[in-house]
Amino acid sequence: MATENNGYPVRSAGSCPGKNKRNLLFFLLIFFFFSGIRVFSCTVFYVSWNGISLGGNNEDWSDPKTLMIFVAPAENKYGWIKFGFKSGFPQGGMNEYGLFWDATAVPFLDMPVSVANKIKYTGPLMKKIMEECKTIADALKIFEKYYCDDQFEAQYLIGDRFGSSVIVEGDGYILKKNRYQIMTNFYHSFPSLGGYPCERYEAAKKILDKNTALDIPLIINILESTHQEGKYPTQYSNIYNSVESSVYLFYYHNFSEYIKITLDQNSLKRNTEIDIPLLFSNIDIIFPVDRQKINTIDVNFEWYGKPDSIYELVYSLNEDLSECITIPIDTMIASVHILKISHYHYFLFGFLLIGYKNRSGYLIRILLILIALLLFTECRISDDVLSTETQIRFSHTISSLETDVNYFWKIRANTGNAVFSSETITRSFFINGEG
Repeated sequence: MATENNGYPVRSAGSCPGKNKRNLLFFLLIFFFFSGIRVFSCTVFYVSWNGISLGGNNEDWSDPKTLMIFVAPAENKYGWIKFGFKSGFPQGGMNEYGLFWDATAVPFLDMPVSVANKIKYTGPLMKKIMEECKTIADALKIFEKYYCDDQFEAQYLIGDRFGSSVIVEGDGYILKKNRYQIMTNFYHSFPSLGGYPCERYEAAKKILDKNTALDIPLIINILESTHQEGKYPTQYSNIYNSVESSVYLFYYHNFSEYIKITLDQNSLKRNTEIDIPLLFSNIDIIFPVDRQKINTIDVNFEWYGKPDSIYELVYSLNEDLSECITIPIDTMIASVHILKISHYHYFLFGFLLIGYKNRSGYLIRILLILIALLLFTECRISDDVLSTETQIRFSHTISSLETDVNYFWKIRANTGNAVFSSETITRSFFINGEG
């Protein structure tokens, strides 16, 4: 990737014999099994060609308390939407003119040029940029004058609606030269400081190099390929359409269900703070799967979702779902409840059964398992928040569909929020004929 850089400074184990050694080894195995260790990480990218400019990010962290905040325009300040956690600063966002940004954590980097020549800005510098800038050129004028504490251990990727983007690293920056820029948790200019090579960076680059068409499904593919699980799972993901000033929001690496938000006078008319998890119905599609061929004119649509959400089944002969038929779903007909149990619990139950067959060291093993559970219950709570939640199986049958045609369909859902409804990715199926 071609880059342009500006103003960068150069800069005894003890023994454990016999049974104790075996117990230590066993504890270490449990440690790694339960931890699912992954270093916290985020992925951000911007792609632009043929008049389309799209940004994407996966926000990976252990905190499940995520927020979406609308900031209304004020005198000499643009309105914008920001995303983040209740416990910290905004992690990313977009303003009403389609300028978007996101950040990633990186190793500490000295900034002698900024400290010596710029004004230290107290608070999030990106807030100032969102409120005052329309383009990358506008944003760089801010960075030429100000710096903030976050920049010592964070970098920013900023993109605008005109096809320009920049990665800001400490004292300098890298302008986009080709179709895209990708940013993970290493410095492009100083990869030796850590975080490189990066599997997520390579996965995103491989997809972008292979594809010549730019659309929402391509961005979803990148997000899905780079999402994280384990201790620092992907809590939410965004797709930013800079040209339309709109955002697609996904929750907890479920890339089948999203909310689309358009930044306009209606959505930005007041300052609003919304908990992201409360907007989603955690929909899992069962049948029909995408592009499935069906040998009957009677199709039974099935999906899992939250029991208290309001659902609609939408289908059409047109891919854009124009001239569609919308069917409200009566939640009273949903009857099959499921409780998804983590595979860790299955492991625990099986291990206990094995222990009864060999009582030697049984109590020690139980104690070690309990210690491992105590160590990782708190850090894994965000992993299991969805997988342990009760869902309901919904179904609705549509009869006498046309044969030898493609149908397109999706599920729309509302958790009780009067403003935002989620929807699934549009899927298709083909009716071969009556079976």
